[in-house]
Order: sequence, then structure tokens, then C-alpha cells
Amino acid sequence: MLRGEILFEHAAAGEGTRLMLGSKYFLTISREITVERTAHLMSQEAGRVIAPQDVAAQLDCLPQELLPLSLGARHMLQLAFDLATLARALGESPRKCSGVSTC
Repeated sequence: MLRGEILFEHAAAGEGTRLMLGSKYFLTISREITVERTAHLMSQEAGRVIAPQDVAAQLDCLPQELLPLSLGARHMLQLAFDLATLARALGESPRKCSGVSTC
């Protein structure tokens, strides 16, 4: 897949409908995720304390600056994240494996 040797077809199959939210439902990330909560979760995962200011320093923007996200956009971002993770796991650059380019 990363070398562009297979066709990757994607379809979103009614996540909003299954959740009884509708396709235009918006996730308001700024309400759900804060720098403090992210620092807490990262600390739990790392097994050491990670300060909120250390998390904030790594972000391009703060969570409260994020606009609401539709389920469809969230779904596509998750797909992009998963493909980037796959590329990294195989020792490739996600940027070089995107679009019509090949690794």
C-alpha cells in the first residue's frame, strides 16, 4: 500500500447514524480536550509527570483554539493518522508516502 502498488478505496459507513447523531454532528474538541487533561493522560502513559506547559510547548495551537470537527472530517483524519503510523512503523516517511508519490 505504501509503495502505491494497490488501490486503496475508502468509504465512511454511517458512524453518525449508528451513534444516532446524524452526519452533520460536530465534535467540539475544545470542550473535551484541555492541555491539562492531555498532560495528565500523557503522564499516565509515560509513567512520569508531564507538565501542562511542556505539552503546550509542543502544540501548534491550543485545544481551545480548535474549531468544531464533523464526524466525517474526524474519520478522514483518523485514516490519515493510521496510514502515517503504518509508514513510520515500516521505517518510511509519511510525507513521501502520501498522494500519488511512492516510497
